[in-house]
Amino acid sequence: MILYYCQEEKHKNKEGERLIGRALNDYLKIGNPQPIDEKVQMDIADTVILRGHKGKPFFKEYNVEFSVSHTEQLWVCLMADYPVGVDVQKRRTVNRHAVAKRFFTKLEQEYIHEFGEIGFFDVWCRKEAYVKYTGKGFADQGFSTFSVVDEQLKLTEHIDGIWVHSLDFSKESAIGTQIAGAFCTQKKEELWIKRL
Repeated sequence: MILYYCQEEKHKNKEGERLIGRALNDYLKIGNPQPIDEKVQMDIADTVILRGHKGKPFFKEYNVEFSVSHTEQLWVCLMADYPVGVDVQKRRTVNRHAVAKRFFTKLEQEYIHEFGEIGFFDVWCRKEAYVKYTGKGFADQGFSTFSVVDEQLKLTEHIDGIWVHSLDFSKESAIGTQIAGAFCTQKKEELWIKRL
């Protein structure tokens, strides 16, 4: 499982698809000791990305799962051989109590009251990563229908058997400390972080 990141002004639409293609190319090279010939590399560049019923992206030609998120200039893409979901957010001032009251469970609201802005983004990123993992979308999943905080006001490690982890960017000085993030996976496995 690899989390690719890039810091560019342009990472939406066609530019975002180009970045996904670069990440896929690298991911396939790592998982395949045989060199990838130029024709396959060209095919990867032209990879078709489709969307499921609720908007979850997937590759038409490759059995690789991925999830994308971005905040300001930071773009991330998590790739694995099994379902994943990822979210990143730049920590900033938000009306966290109003948002929490509308979208979060009572336990999550208590967590945010205790841990402030950092706690808010911990909860938000975990919830969004989980919804991206399930592919159900905000409307069907409903943020208040599940909790990422347990009875002891600690962040949970899993929801319905799905692993939920915080992203640790402390070793990635290019990203900085103001970025919160989380990811969901089917398996508990080491995460590699790689700059594109």
